[in-house]
Parts: sequence; structure tokens; C-alpha cells
Amino acid sequence: MVFHNDMARYYVESAVVLAVILFIPGAFSQTFAITAQDTGHWIFKQGATTGTEVGALTIIRTGNGSQTFDGTSVVIRGSCLPCLGSITLEGTSTFNRSAKIFPRGNETWDACKGNLTEVSAEGAAPGLPYCIAEFRLVSSNMTELGSNLSRNVYINRTPSMTVVPMLSSIPQNAPLDTLVFQVTTNDQDNLPRTISIDSCTPATSCPFSLRSSGGPSCTNSSSCTFTRSGEAYYNIVLGQTLVNSTAASLSIRLKLVDGISLNNPDQQHTLIDAEQRTIAVLPPRPPVFTERPGLTEVNENDPVNTTIVIVKAIDDDNPGLPSEIAYTVCELATIDATSCSSTPAQTRIEKIPETGQGKVLLNTVDQLSSLVGNFFLIRITATKVNTPWLSMNLPPLRIFVNDVNNNSPVFQILSSVGEDPGQEITKFNASIRENAVVGTAVEFADQFVIRVSDMHDLGVNARFRLSVIGPNENTFEAYPTDEIQGVAFLTVRVKNNTALDAETVKGGIMEVKIRATSTEPAVGSGVGPFWIPELVLRVTIVDMNDNPTFYTPMVDDGSHVRDNDVDPINRNDVQFYLKDQTQVRQFAVSAQGKLEVIGALDYETVQLHRLSIG
Repeated sequence: MVFHNDMARYYVESAVVLAVILFIPGAFSQTFAITAQDTGHWIFKQGATTGTEVGALTIIRTGNGSQTFDGTSVVIRGSCLPCLGSITLEGTSTFNRSAKIFPRGNETWDACKGNLTEVSAEGAAPGLPYCIAEFRLVSSNMTELGSNLSRNVYINRTPSMTVVPMLSSIPQNAPLDTLVFQVTTNDQDNLPRTISIDSCTPATSCPFSLRSSGGPSCTNSSSCTFTRSGEAYYNIVLGQTLVNSTAASLSIRLKLVDGISLNNPDQQHTLIDAEQRTIAVLPPRPPVFTERPGLTEVNENDPVNTTIVIVKAIDDDNPGLPSEIAYTVCELATIDATSCSSTPAQTRIEKIPETGQGKVLLNTVDQLSSLVGNFFLIRITATKVNTPWLSMNLPPLRIFVNDVNNNSPVFQILSSVGEDPGQEITKFNASIRENAVVGTAVEFADQFVIRVSDMHDLGVNARFRLSVIGPNENTFEAYPTDEIQGVAFLTVRVKNNTALDAETVKGGIMEVKIRATSTEPAVGSGVGPFWIPELVLRVTIVDMNDNPTFYTPMVDDGSHVRDNDVDPINRNDVQFYLKDQTQVRQFAVSAQGKLEVIGALDYETVQLHRLSIG
């Protein structure tokens, strides 16, 4: 009897007895019964050979008649017809026979699979499709001798496994979890399947581990189990470091076993990778620079954190991990130096995490002026973080320091032309005679010379012009009048002498303002309205004896002589005398030019004396 419960979706099968009553003239009636020797699930796997037994039937003869088993056989009907076959009845006793049921072979699979019924819910044999086998007892002329026996026969279909190498070789310093192979398994059945490492070289310490890829987790490093139908993805990764390994290559072979819950090798598929997967182990290599600069330059006044150059190095053993590279930079005293300079670092390097690049930055404030017009040398090193002994140096990089016009000219006094350094000045004294002709140079105090220079700038940035500005710009002129490169000695000459008059210049001093103006625009934080230097030259106008002496009659004190020269020397250095020597007995001229009567005068004789004084 077959009991089928659609609600529970499982089958309970018990031994079924097929009773056949034969009416043979002259004999008692006979009864034949067909039973299944195994009341459990009948399961076979796709591709099983013909000799693989799926199950067996027992045919029992009952009664006392003379009917025998001669010519009697079992035939199969139902959807399992393309899938299963049976062998000739075999005698087990006088009243019993057996018939073994076996798969027809893989060559009939295409016809068989079209008759399968899928099972998605849990049941007596969850996860496997089945076909229905109806077993019937027939006579030699194919006459059915009674009712049939119906069984569900379950079929475990063949899974698949694909292994794709992700690397052609693996570096000895490869980090853990480096992806080596990707594995895809596929199974149409809803039975758990397990993928595992079947063999590994070196076997004593297999460096590989299985990892799930967006799917099931692995219970250990050597095997993973998947419990559903469809595709499952796994990664073979490096599970142990190779740093101390002496192996020149690694190999692995994988194994896939399906139907784990069946626990019967005859019903399960075991797929072993047909190919031993081998990968060469490469000695670790240092980083490789993929971005390297040529000649570069900076300005002497560039601020801190100015980007000088950007470089990039990659781990050629594992180019997908730029974060595994660290950068350092140091300065070199010479192009051939093997060690870093001990001078304070003028640069530093930072890593750009997003790109893996290294950015060299200026690390100094106002320390490049001494290098203007010259190079300084740096060496950039890339190092693997996990293996710091593996590093690569870029060839020394020359960085040229550009001059900018960030220094103003200065005025300095020197006791002689060859003296250095001089004292910086903004004011100084000089003199000029009031009768100096055009082109005459003023004399600087104490016979000093004045140097005007821009010694800290180079090229066009060190060029400047001199000019006289202010009220006296038409009286004096500064030399050189042409554009000056770097340094010159100042000469101030008379441009127009009409204003050189000690008697009319207030205080006898003229202030001459001289300006030194750079020809190039000034740059830098110090640039402002007072950045253009000026020298105030206090020029004393030296009085000369250039005014005539004249008499001034003094009613009370008599008469005396006056001189309008400013300098007392020029004014008092006068010798007075009477031109008519006959008058010296009566008159005399004193040293101060005072006319005095020194002899008796006779009015009656001379009423008017006319004196001529020289």
C-alpha cells in the first residue's frame, strides 16, 4: 500500500504486497507478493554506473499450487522508465525471488532528467528531485500478474566547480589574505555541499586558506560548506606569511563533495580538481617609482608647506595597495653622498592617502635666501610598510632656488672704497662751496664714501636707479644716472648752481633727498611704502668771499666799513688803508674799519676833508 500525504509533502512507504490469484486448471490458486527490501529512500547519483544498485525487490510466492517463477520478470513503468532498469529474478529460496534495481547509466541522462519532479520544501529526501517508479510482475508473455509497487526514486545531480587563478606568481612578502584563486561552485540540488583543500604543497604547513566571497562563512581555513542550491563563491587566499618560506612554488588541489547530509559515498558526488594549481613564489621586490620629477625649483620666499614635487611609488608585488608604501625625504650635501646631511631639514614629505602619492613640502621659513641662484639636493625614499628592509631611492633631485626681488637697496658709508661691510645709513653730512660750478661733486663728511647696493638679489632683481627728489632736485643730481646692477658708489653733483648761496640758504644747509628705486616690482611681506630706501644728505653751503666791502656812515660813532659775507673769515679778513698818504697825520682806519681822527683839524684852513679808503 502507498500512502501519499500532499499536505506534509513527504511519503511514507511500507512494504507493499501485491497478491495475484492464479486460476490454473487442476491446481490450487497461487499468490505472489512484491515488497521493497529497503524501506528507506532510494537515491542514486547522476552518472552512476549500471552496476550500482539503487534498491532491490523481493517477490514472494504463497499457496500450495504448482505455479513456479519460470518466465516471471519485473518491468518498470512511470517517469523513472528512462532512468532505471532491473535484472533477472534471482532465486533466494523455493518461494522467494529477488530483483535488483540499477540506473541505466549516464548515457540516458538527457532522457531521464526531463521526467524529474523538483522538491523545494523539506520532505522525506529534501533538496533532491525524484521520478516515480512503478514495478510490475509479468509473465513470459508480458501478462501482468497483479498490481504494481510504486516508489519515489531520488536523483542527486552532478555539481560543478570552476577555479580561476588571480595571480601568475606571488611575492614572498605578499600580505596575508592576498587573493590567489577564485572558486565558483554550482549545484541544482538543495543539499549542503562542501569545498575543501584536498592537497597542498608544502603539505606540512599549507599557506592557503578558504574564504567566503559575499556568501557563507567558513568554519575553518581548509573547508567551506554551502547549504543552498545555486552558485557559491569562494576565495583561496594566503593564510600564512611566506616571508620565511624556502618554497619556489606553491600548489593546491581542491575537492567538492555534495549531498553531505546523505552521508553515503555511493549517493554523493566527489569532484577533485583535475588540475594541480601551481603558483610561483617570487622573492620580494622593493617599491617602484611610477611618478618621478625632473629638475624642479622654488622661490626663495615661498612659504612653509609650499608643494615642491609629487612622486608616486607602488608595490610591484601587489600594485593594488598603495597604502602599503611609506615615504621619507632627506637632504644631501653632495650629489654622490650616501648619507643624509645633518643640517636642519628644509623639506618634508607627506603621503596622499587617496592616491598613494608622496608630496614634498617646504619646511623652512626664510632659510632659502642663502641658496638663491643655487641648487640643494634631496633624496626621496619609498619603503614597504610590511617589509621595511625593502626600499627604493630616487636619484638625487636638484631643487633650484629662484631669486625674487625681496630685498631693497641700501646706503652704506665706508672709510675707503675697499672697506666692507659698511654701516647702513639713512642720513649723512656733506658740503659744497657756494661758488661751485655745475658738475662739481659734494664732499661727504670725513672723506667717507657712500655705497649703494642690492647684494641679496640677483640678476634683474638687483637692478635699481638713483634719483634726487624733493625741493632740491633741480639743484643736485645723483650719479650714476644709468641703471645700476647690484652695487655703485654714490656721487652727488651740482646740477644748477643758482641756488648755491650761503647768504640766502636758510641756516646754510640744503637737505638733498636721494632715492634708490628697484627696476623690478618688489615682492614679499616686507614690501610697503617705506620699502624704497632714501638717503637724506645734509649739504652745508660753504661761504666764499664773494661779496664787496662797503662803508656805512655812523653818525654817532663816526664811519665804519661793512661786508655782507656770511663767514666771519670772509667778512673780517679785510685790510683798510688811506689812499692819500698825506692824510695819515690827521686820520686813521682801525682794524674793524673804523675811521678815526688822530690829528688836529683847522676849520679855518680846511672846512671839508675828502678821504679815499682802500
